[in-house]
Amino acid sequence: MEDRIVCHCMEVSYETIKKAIEDGAKTVDDIKEMTEASTGCGGCEDEIQVLLSVFLIGFFPMNLQRSLYFSLP
Repeated sequence: MEDRIVCHCMEVSYETIKKAIEDGAKTVDDIKEMTEASTGCGGCEDEIQVLLSVFLIGFFPMNLQRSLYFSLP
């Protein structure tokens, strides 16, 4: 799970995004700046927002629950 790619355009992994959050990222823009994820097509932005929500506040946004098909930690 940790080595899967979240952002295919920039080849950014789940683990890289998780580390950015651990290093202080609090917004999608922070993740973009720290990892370059979601700076290509932007298709992974919803998944990044979910990961931020899960890791920062332990909350999975209900409005995104049906649109995403990946497993969370």
